[in-house]
Amino acid sequence: MRKLVITGILVLAAAAAPAAPPPRTLPGFDVVAPDGSTAQAAQIARNGKWLLIFVKPHCPQCDTLLGTLDGASTQEGSRVAVIVKTGTPNGLAEMKAKYPHIAKAAWYADVHASAARSLVVPASPTTLGMRGTAIAWRLTGTISALPTDESSGIVLAGDAAADPRVRERTLVNGWLTQP
Repeated sequence: MRKLVITGILVLAAAAAPAAPPPRTLPGFDVVAPDGSTAQAAQIARNGKWLLIFVKPHCPQCDTLLGTLDGASTQEGSRVAVIVKTGTPNGLAEMKAKYPHIAKAAWYADVHASAARSLVVPASPTTLGMRGTAIAWRLTGTISALPTDESSGIVLAGDAAADPRVRERTLVNGWLTQP
């Protein structure tokens, strides 16, 4: 009887244990590049500060986020990688075509959801502020939902703090442009 009680307690404790925390560095995963080739996480990683953004088609919050990126921040595709949760590379092409102002960002399809699973991405959009392969911060939802600009390390002008759309634009592009 005592073994049964102890076993029951252990089972309940295991069920109540919190899920594993999201990784703090870029884990291994595969995604599909626009040309149909497979790209690994190590190929996506950039030096310095960059954004890794997870989106999906038909997502108004994703559209808002992608619309806030400045084309200058994505020149040469070196500062932003967009991973689209889509079942086919065609879905990736359609999504990329909607945002010509950031066409030079690096775009990938997460056809098998391996990137989302590896990085514990609960919903779209999810934005990861990266420093090389280290995850400096993460935000699921809109960037204007951040509680304070101090959490991102970006200094906002007074007008950016008052207007959520300006705040979102300032935070996303500020991460890419401030040292």
